Amino acid sequence: MKRIIPKICLILTIILFSLNFTQVMAQTMLVQVLGGGYRIIGPDTLPFDPVEASISTVSNSTKSIRSILDNYPEGSVSEGYLQIEDLNGGSIFNVQISAPTDFTNTANPANTITTNNIYVKNVSDPGTGFSGDIETIEGRNDGISLNPSLNVFTGNDLSASRVLATGTGEQPGIWKIFPEFQIEIPAGTPVGSYETQLVFTII
Repeated sequence: MKRIIPKICLILTIILFSLNFTQVMAQTMLVQVLGGGYRIIGPDTLPFDPVEASISTVSNSTKSIRSILDNYPEGSVSEGYLQIEDLNGGSIFNVQISAPTDFTNTANPANTITTNNIYVKNVSDPGTGFSGDIETIEGRNDGISLNPSLNVFTGNDLSASRVLATGTGEQPGIWKIFPEFQIEIPAGTPVGSYETQLVFTII
């Protein structure tokens, strides 16, 4: 299949002076711009603080990605983040999160906490309002927007995939967002450490 190479043409005019004529020459230059795809950068673990077991009441544990400072490729950071990179431009995209499996007790896999009990929201940065939850590193400030329906935990459990943000794709860019998570531990949940995976995708 013949590959189509995008062309950017630049006309170079070279003028040679002489006593009786001026010569004009044109040279066409070609450059190929390759799309770099998408990338997501964030912590590789999301540890929640321990919660005391209860027989009769539901317990909650909340964690903001801002407080997770380990395991970033850049090294030491002042606050945790989820970095979204659109290295192509040209297509609208969604940043989604899902939890494909329930929380499982690491010592006794028969004990689980379902994905109906983990919630996500795009938390507001105090003092800046909801819009303060996007930090533009490169590109347009309006190149990405948070899903307004995710400004509360209620109704946003991870039994279904959720859209955190939408990018315009009008040009390449890099942005940081700062989601927050809450786990609801049902009454009577056996003690132990529970683990699951969160999956972030760009589609």
